[in-house]
Amino acid sequence: MPRLVRAEPVRFAPSSTIYPELRRRIAEQFRGRSPRGNAAMVMKSAILLVWVGAGWATLVFVPLPGWLALLGCVGLGVACGGLGLNIPHDANHAAYGRRPWVNAVMARVADVLLGASSYMWRVRHNVMHHHTPNIEGHDETISYRGVIRIKPAQPWRPKHRYQAIYVWPLYSIVLLKWFLWDDFKWFASGRMDSYDLEMGRRAKVELVAYKAIWLGYMVVLPAFFHPLGQVLLAFTLTYLVFSLTLVGITQLAHVNGLVSFPEADPGIGDEWIVHQLATTVDFGHSNRLLNWYAGGLNFQIVHHLFPAMCHVHYPELAPIVRRELEARGLRYLYFPTLRAAVRGHCEFLARLGSAP
Repeated sequence: MPRLVRAEPVRFAPSSTIYPELRRRIAEQFRGRSPRGNAAMVMKSAILLVWVGAGWATLVFVPLPGWLALLGCVGLGVACGGLGLNIPHDANHAAYGRRPWVNAVMARVADVLLGASSYMWRVRHNVMHHHTPNIEGHDETISYRGVIRIKPAQPWRPKHRYQAIYVWPLYSIVLLKWFLWDDFKWFASGRMDSYDLEMGRRAKVELVAYKAIWLGYMVVLPAFFHPLGQVLLAFTLTYLVFSLTLVGITQLAHVNGLVSFPEADPGIGDEWIVHQLATTVDFGHSNRLLNWYAGGLNFQIVHHLFPAMCHVHYPELAPIVRRELEARGLRYLYFPTLRAAVRGHCEFLARLGSAP
């Protein structure tokens, strides 16, 4: 497991009874049934896997006119986004199945089919993001390194005037950079920001092997049927769409005008659950298509408080969690629609991008 060595651990205020009481209430809700994946999750997984497989096979083996091939790449990118948001995300949180081997197998969907190292995913997402969301220097998912300004204390640069616009093409290249550069950089250095990775031999071998399999079926095999330039173009377009979809949805919940970006030093003044609520926003609960596609990431508050529960249960849990928290005087941050969340994200970036 990774070890924090280049920063002081984040210190939260002592815990109250809020979180234990909430856990007991949710445990009552699941009495007699498992909070992990169910038949609905298995069915969704099958649909997503078939969608990705059929999209890939059509592009590789079916002669298509150029415009239809481009649409196929867009469709495959959206399918990959759905796959990543649902199957490996739950599995890497041990939320997909009750048995560890089920979660281990489904987590490998990210490695083999999408190109993401599940080991690096767990470090970056489960460890760095979930425990300390929106804390600069600890949450790697908001580490923009000056490209985007999200806090008044960060230096302003003239380019930030346009960040609400250029953030979207930026989101579209995040995954290509992550899968093709960052994973290997972290692998070679043994470090991810403030953490030493301490990868074992098996994890190292798996990372290299799975990357080879992924590039083999995404680039090498298609090159036997199509010119290499066309294959690389299709691969790039697919992953631009994939990245825009996945990264865009995740950023809406943590980068907006409703949340806070606390400083880690000298310590967080709130207890852990209050910090989670102050840095996380839900959106679009009534959007059934979004609920199905986004893997529960529009129910981010429930996800952050109960990451080991399968996301298919989030619509059932969200009203209970909100009611319990508000009864204790805590705010449940929420955008009513996806459009409102996108608008809130853009308005926040535009405001922080304005000259001080």
